Amino acid sequence: MDHAAVVTLLGRDVTILLGEDDSDPDGAMLLKSPEAMRQGEHRLARGRTYHRHAAMLAERLGVPFAWKLVTLPGVGHSHRAMAGPAARILLG
Repeated sequence: MDHAAVVTLLGRDVTILLGEDDSDPDGAMLLKSPEAMRQGEHRLARGRTYHRHAAMLAERLGVPFAWKLVTLPGVGHSHRAMAGPAARILLG
């Protein structure tokens, strides 16, 4: 991505939706490569890392950062449990 595209992306209304219980380091289909593990040992940690790094990049570039991080209590790695909250976020 070029600089302008990065700036545009960081300023967009993006919501990262994570399940607070999506913290199983042995979860099904969880990547275990060295690169993936540097991001965190489970999906919840990786989502937080992604958001944090995007925020740090925006700060370093001195550009607006509009992303939100939302965690859902009691939700693990379940598309069904995420669907309702995701719809409410998307549809207002």
